[in-house]
Amino acid sequence: GKVEEALKQYETALKLSPESPETLLGAGRSRNATGDVKGAIAAYDRLVRLKPDTPNVGAWLAESYLALGDRKNGRAWLDWELKRAPNSAWTNSLMGTLEIMEGKQQVAAKHFARANALDPNIGNQRYQNATFLASRGQHTRALWDFTAALQLNPRLFHNYYGLGVSYAALGENLNAIRQFNFYLQFDQKSEWATKARQEIN
Repeated sequence: GKVEEALKQYETALKLSPESPETLLGAGRSRNATGDVKGAIAAYDRLVRLKPDTPNVGAWLAESYLALGDRKNGRAWLDWELKRAPNSAWTNSLMGTLEIMEGKQQVAAKHFARANALDPNIGNQRYQNATFLASRGQHTRALWDFTAALQLNPRLFHNYYGLGVSYAALGENLNAIRQFNFYLQFDQKSEWATKARQEIN
């Protein structure tokens, strides 16, 4: 696929220019996309040492650590990123996700509100990230992005369908059915609605 081809190109370029910030960034993003989260962290770590002012690099590190279930390092990098770039909608939305992971819904709501104020399209960005992750079979990660997208913009009801698909892929059938039923409250006629009914039955 295109992601694998891009990763191959970046890995080849890294061998030629191991200290290139642009190549490290590309390699990190590509490794993350293919599910090589530890490899992504290694690339981002080198990038931080070489060019610490790279926009959002702390958020990308945090996202990778959260994907590994490492909330301590995830929070540390989100705090680092927010101190230097408090107006990043993406970073604020990721902090909201972390707070949900830790059961702090009210704190999460404040971060999501902040993210929305900075960029009203942030909910759609999280939805797009979720659908990409789901398409790559990274359903546990996709669940957090679908959930965040709904928190950011409840009108993005297609997230319920995405949640249903990812829960089903993970074998959590009752949660999947619940999400498909939520989806059908908003859509009764589309092809997705037909698929949702098929999944429920």
